Amino acid sequence: MTPPQSELPKVFLSHRHADKQIASDIRTTLESWANFDIQIFQSDSPGHGAMIGKPLNDQLAKNLRDSHLVVLIFLAADDDWSYCMWECGVATDPDKLNPTNVVVFQFTDEAPRVFEDKVRVIVAENNLDAIRDFAIAFHRDEKFFPRLDRALCPKVADAEIDNRSKEFHELLLSHIPPGTPNEYPRWDHLKLGVALDKINEVRKRISEETENHPPGPTSKEKLQWTSEMVEAECKVRTGFGQAGRHFGYDPLRRDAKFTEYLLQLSEQSGESTKKCGESIFDEMARAILSFPAEPSWYRLRSAVQKNMWFVPIVSHARTLPHRDDNCMEFDLYLYEIPVVGNRAMIKAPS
Repeated sequence: MTPPQSELPKVFLSHRHADKQIASDIRTTLESWANFDIQIFQSDSPGHGAMIGKPLNDQLAKNLRDSHLVVLIFLAADDDWSYCMWECGVATDPDKLNPTNVVVFQFTDEAPRVFEDKVRVIVAENNLDAIRDFAIAFHRDEKFFPRLDRALCPKVADAEIDNRSKEFHELLLSHIPPGTPNEYPRWDHLKLGVALDKINEVRKRISEETENHPPGPTSKEKLQWTSEMVEAECKVRTGFGQAGRHFGYDPLRRDAKFTEYLLQLSEQSGESTKKCGESIFDEMARAILSFPAEPSWYRLRSAVQKNMWFVPIVSHARTLPHRDDNCMEFDLYLYEIPVVGNRAMIKAPS
């Protein structure tokens, strides 16, 4: 039985006029996945866009306010991009009563800067996993369509989701403009985040201790305080490749604490993650304190491939102020290490 129109998920496709065909292909794919029990607004598509004879901006604003999901199609930030910015601004207005999920389909290396903190599906030849993660969330995640409070197609089998993902991936790849630079990571990785207000609390504590009790805390104490805060506050923002699966999460659990990832991996792999976790938090703390990097060689065993071991390294750190989450972000790369038999060829620190 088809749900009433008021209960159908509503999707808004935001795109440049030049990208109309990409938008149409995404619309027809999502309609097929949902067995057409979905409303998708595409402004330049007959039967899916604005009504003739009524003010366009008013119709766009109403559809944006009512949408559960906005799909932003990003190829280039040219003059035609400003309207997409307006549309997404309306959709994510903090004063809007109805929350809206935003997913960016990114066809180039350059991300739209104002949406770097949103879920981005990077369309690249080697990144089928990103399409599969999107497909799993679209079908099974009860929170993917805010306010709907139900999964769209929870009973679709894994094999069917795999097939749909592969077909969608091939379709999207056909729209990458010829000559587009194709830079991509060579290793699976997670992007971790720590709220800047928590970081500033630790910095304030260090400053006050230095002022009240000269010469202040030792480097070891500063590292300990900061590392403890990171352990308590660090969350997973997004990932690349099979990073989530190596920790036992399929699909990736965004906004979960990284300590939950370590616990999940320990339970599924049968290996302790305690020392390795502590070394990761210490390295993130060093980045916060501008201390020199001191990476360790603690290794982890993959939750899905028992003969695969990797060394997690904090490779990059960046500050993302003036965003919704206002955080410091860290790239945690999972470097695979050689294995002979069941033995990893890098010895863990004692």
